[in-house]
Parts: sequence; C-alpha cells; structure tokens
Amino acid sequence: MLKNFFKTYSISVLALVVLLSPAVLVFANHTKGTYPSVGHLWMSGGTGYSGLIFTTSNNCNSSELNAYPRVKNSTTGTSEMSRWTNGIDMRRYTCTGTWDNSTDIYLQYLSHPSSPGENHDTVNSSAYCAFWGVSYPCGVRSTDHIDTTWWNGQGTLSRERLIMHETGHAFGLADHCTSDAIMNNGLSTCNGGKWIAIMQYMPTDRTGINNVYP
Repeated sequence: MLKNFFKTYSISVLALVVLLSPAVLVFANHTKGTYPSVGHLWMSGGTGYSGLIFTTSNNCNSSELNAYPRVKNSTTGTSEMSRWTNGIDMRRYTCTGTWDNSTDIYLQYLSHPSSPGENHDTVNSSAYCAFWGVSYPCGVRSTDHIDTTWWNGQGTLSRERLIMHETGHAFGLADHCTSDAIMNNGLSTCNGGKWIAIMQYMPTDRTGINNVYP
C-alpha cells in the first residue's frame, strides 16, 4: 500500500506550465505544489496510483461517508483520468482524529470562523518516509479544517460538498472558477456562485488530478 500525493494553488484553464520533474512539463488547470519529484498527498498502490485514500476524523459523520462514493463515482472510468481506472477511492480509516502511517487526510472539526473550510499540509517526517521505503522528502499529509459553526447550520448536501471540496485541495486541486467544478468556492464571483448544484468531480477537476500525476 504505497502512496502518492499532491496540492495546489489556483490558475486559469490550461494556462500554467507546471514542472513535474527535470525537463518534464505539463499544462494543468491547477498548479502542482512544493515537491515536484514526489508530489503531495500520497496515494496508496505504489507506482500504479490505485487512488486508495484513508481518512481519519475527530467527528465521524454520515456526510463524510456519503461524499466518498460521490468522489469515486465521478472519477472512475473517465477520459480525463484514463490511468486511474478505479478512480479515487476514499475510505474512513479511523475516528480517532490522530495520524498513523496509513492515514492520508485528517478531517478536523473545530472553530474556524474565517472560512467554512481550509486545507493545511504537513511535510511527512523522515520516519514516515522510511516506513514506506522511500527517501525523504516524500510529500505531505493534509489536514482539512471544518468550521463547526458553519457545519452545524448546513444541510446534508452542503456538508457533503464541503468534504468533497476540501479533500480536493488535499488531492492537489485549487479553487477553480472558470467552469463548473467541485473546486468552485461558492462565492458569487466564482462561476456564478454554484455550490450544491455541482455534487461531482467535473472534467476540469479530473484533468487537474490527471495532470498532477501524468
């Protein structure tokens, strides 16, 4: 169960050239981040990038579990992600809200009044890299902060959408406002403020992921 990874910052459609390794360039809707040779969030499955993602949460809930198959169904068998035949397969690993060597994303519910959600990456330790048999540095693991006040005031679809959006940041996607995308941030200035109208990964989301891992 080796892994892979990714994170990003926003850009316009197919406008930015991203350096993935020396002398290897791709165009992407979403820029690649800090570790061009090894990526960001590690995906299990070794070099096959099977897309298996394990999460931990300090507030396990049905919205998380409902969001995961939405991600998988909309990333499986698509032309944009042809080498990801099984899509992104997210699974709840623990409800402890603590990291171990098999955890990829931590969903942390806390008071976060500045925004409904926010993604933070932590560089994997040398001990973690050694556990997976790779050299340091070996990317990051992501914590997605979920504001409890916002969460408690929302319905099911908005909650699921936020999980899909924030974990999208962990996968390597940035806010994307040129076309319909799971990464639309809900502001009126971002693709007309579309939010729960889009409950699946769209072509631009899938293209961004595929370009992070060409």
